[in-house]
Amino acid sequence: MSRFTLIARTLVVAAATAAAALIGPASAEASTPRTFTCSGSLDYYTQFTVTGQFSENDRPMAVSVTSVTGASSKLAGRARSLGASLVHPGYVTWDVTGAGAAGDLYHLSTPKVLPGGGGYFDADLEVLYAGGVNGSNAIPMMFCTVTGGSVSVSKTRTFSCTGTPSDPLTKTTVTGKLDRTGRPTSATVVGATGTLSTRTTPATSLGASWFQTGYTDWDITGPDATASTGDTFDLHFPNVVPPSGGYVHALLEITYAAGGAMQVEMADCTIR
Repeated sequence: MSRFTLIARTLVVAAATAAAALIGPASAEASTPRTFTCSGSLDYYTQFTVTGQFSENDRPMAVSVTSVTGASSKLAGRARSLGASLVHPGYVTWDVTGAGAAGDLYHLSTPKVLPGGGGYFDADLEVLYAGGVNGSNAIPMMFCTVTGGSVSVSKTRTFSCTGTPSDPLTKTTVTGKLDRTGRPTSATVVGATGTLSTRTTPATSLGASWFQTGYTDWDITGPDATASTGDTFDLHFPNVVPPSGGYVHALLEITYAAGGAMQVEMADCTIR
């Protein structure tokens, strides 16, 4: 072997080693898939559980669907996209039908962007019995859990939540910013009568939320609310927030200085 050949081979090995070092962490992260579990029911006979994994681009795969009546479906590969969801605006519908479905079809609607391990998301399972010939059911699935893996997020994100209790006059919207950890760094609360509270500083943690495991209760009360009515505003928000384009499920708790309180559940808060 000539001296020049030896040098060339040494450079090739060194380059390959350097490349492996660069892609090593990403490959390790990709090798730890996120798994998810969703459950929902309409009544005793329409209880379903969906479990599976998410690919790097949030596509469901290796999905199992089971029901309380014993029906089951196991999809070995990746789900096929059916496009925009017809049962949940802003979501994507995936055909998760697999072996054992016995002619039934299972369509799972999920957000386009999903959180990493420790996060939550809402979903909808549509069951088409005998392909839809024998009718269908759409089962809401709240607080689906995500475990394993992580997702990169931008340093600063914005959020917007809207909830409407039984009385339309109490429709309430909360908007603000989040830091990389998911902590609200500013928040504005607007009700039917106008702005109720404006806070431009980071929210104060009040500890673990009573509303949902894996959530934090944040005091987002602004000085204007304290000075005018004395009402306080708590936002119960997930500890793990998805990247921009995702959704979260939150709760706004309003405690009135004059007495009483109101809780406003807010599904599909947008993250941007």
